[in-house]
Amino acid sequence: PLFLIKHAAARHHFANSQGLDIYHTFATTSGPHPQPAGIANLEVANEIYLAPGSAIGPHLYHQTDVIMYMLAGTLEQDGELPFNTLTVGDVQLLSTGTGLLHGEHNPSMDQPAHFLRFWLQGTSHAPAVAIKHFALEQKQAHLRLIASPDAHHDTLKLHTQALIYACVLDIKQSVHHEFADNRVGYLYVARGSLSLTVSQGSQELNDEILHTGDSGIISPSCRVEITCLDAAEFLLFELPDYNHLVSI
Repeated sequence: PLFLIKHAAARHHFANSQGLDIYHTFATTSGPHPQPAGIANLEVANEIYLAPGSAIGPHLYHQTDVIMYMLAGTLEQDGELPFNTLTVGDVQLLSTGTGLLHGEHNPSMDQPAHFLRFWLQGTSHAPAVAIKHFALEQKQAHLRLIASPDAHHDTLKLHTQALIYACVLDIKQSVHHEFADNRVGYLYVARGSLSLTVSQGSQELNDEILHTGDSGIISPSCRVEITCLDAAEFLLFELPDYNHLVSI
């Protein structure tokens, strides 16, 4: 198929009494640390809510590029390297390389922290942490590149082959993107509603509707037209085509 959708309701959900609430898009099992699945070199796509005053205990990452994309609230982090406080508009890259111990907590006593976390297969190198702020106007009606292997256009530098874009759309605004024959796409709706038209040569799939928490895989050599139905924010990944799509 040109486009394969996973709706938000089909995600695996985990919550505990300590204020952690996670929706796993790719997970094959439930729990706080389920077995990863994914697409190409993207292994994890999680939506996370952390209640006021709650924490996620330290966990060890290896050879993974972890992208954290803040949607609401504030997040403070703990670990082996100096960390910053993350707020709305911040994107953080944990290049975990040979190993990085990392945890986080919500310092607010009345506001939950809401963020997305993506894992990409990385390489073995010295661990590093980087953060960049992308203002709303940088993403408005524009596919703003936020992470890439060569850090061009003032992006976060990945240690894996991927391009990551962020975009904010108002009603009726639209953007489009074309994927090469050796690249596969992944779109994640952070908020709002979108209509997608996906085409490949003479084939066209019209008006696939995605809402908050929905995501989809876009086949190589496709062009996607993304139109906003309700004020929306989404991330678009361009990934190497490994000729296999692990089940989502």
